[in-house]
Amino acid sequence: MRWLACALILLAGCGSASETPVAEPAREAGVLFAYEVGNHLHRYGGRVFEDGRYELFSGEPDWETFEPFTPDQVEQIAAAVDKAESLPGEIKGGSDPIPPDTARATFTLRGREVVVDEYPQASPPELEAILELIARLRKKPPVASTWEVWTGSETVKLQVPCDMGDVAVLADLRDALFMPSPSATASRFPDPPSGTPLVRIEFADGETHAVAADDGEPGRADAVKAALAGTDWAKLPPRLC
Repeated sequence: MRWLACALILLAGCGSASETPVAEPAREAGVLFAYEVGNHLHRYGGRVFEDGRYELFSGEPDWETFEPFTPDQVEQIAAAVDKAESLPGEIKGGSDPIPPDTARATFTLRGREVVVDEYPQASPPELEAILELIARLRKKPPVASTWEVWTGSETVKLQVPCDMGDVAVLADLRDALFMPSPSATASRFPDPPSGTPLVRIEFADGETHAVAADDGEPGRADAVKAALAGTDWAKLPPRLC
C-alpha cells in the first residue's frame, strides 16, 4: 500500500477553495516536506511549504499549485516530519543487483535530504506516515457514482455511493478505465450492441465517463474487456458499498 499513498496524494491534490482559514503566506517560507520519486520511466513529487502552500508534479518537473493546507494541518505535518528527524541520509534496500526499473526517492525534511534507494520497498515507516497523513488531509468527500456495466449478455446497473477506490471488486476495471497507456491481450469477451458502451459511469456531480467497444484509444477497450471478463457482474449486489 505504500505506493498508494503517493498516488492518492496526486489524485486528491485538486479541489475548490475552502472556507477554512489557511496559513498566512510568509515572504520566504521554506519547504517543510518534499518528495521526488521515480526511475528512468517516470517521476512525480510533491512539496509542502511552512506557510501551507502545496505543490505537485507528475512526469514533467512543472510544479502545479493546489489548495493550501490550514495552519492546523501544517502543524500536523510538521509533527510527523519531526518524528523522522533521526533517519539517516541514505537508506538502502539491500537488493544485489538492484532491478533496473526500481524507483529511487528523495525526501526533504526541513532542508535535510533522505534518499531511499529502493522505493517503496525500503521506505521506513516514518516517511510513509508523512505521506499517508498528507493523503488523509487531502482526501475529499466521496462522489457517489452509478456504473452501467456490460456483462457479456446484458447491462447491469451498480450503485457506488462511496469512493470507488474503496471498492475492491472494481479495482481491475477502474485501472482499465483510468490508468494511462492501458495494455491487454485482445479478449473474446462479446461486444455489446451498437450504441451500448462497455462501461458507463455517471457521477453525482453530473460528470460521465464511458468506454465503447470501438474506443479509439489504443488498448483501452481491450483492457476494459479483460477486466469485465474477470467478474460475474450480474451476480453482484446492486449497491457495492
